[in-house]
Amino acid sequence: MITAGILSQKRVELIAGEIMKMTPEKPFHRRVTFKLADYFREKLRGKAIILRHIRLRFLILNLNQILS
Repeated sequence: MITAGILSQKRVELIAGEIMKMTPEKPFHRRVTFKLADYFREKLRGKAIILRHIRLRFLILNLNQILS
């Protein structure tokens, strides 16, 4: 959908089958989620994989560079 220009630069998430507009991530939220992910990654090592959400557009651009 990003490639087709449907979503372009809009921050959205899929909730219960509906595309919802997201508010911008603020620095405090970013710091807290990184710290929580690090904490749980350490506590659950070998039992679970803990990932912090990343911007989809960044991920797609990097995957396109890797695959081409």
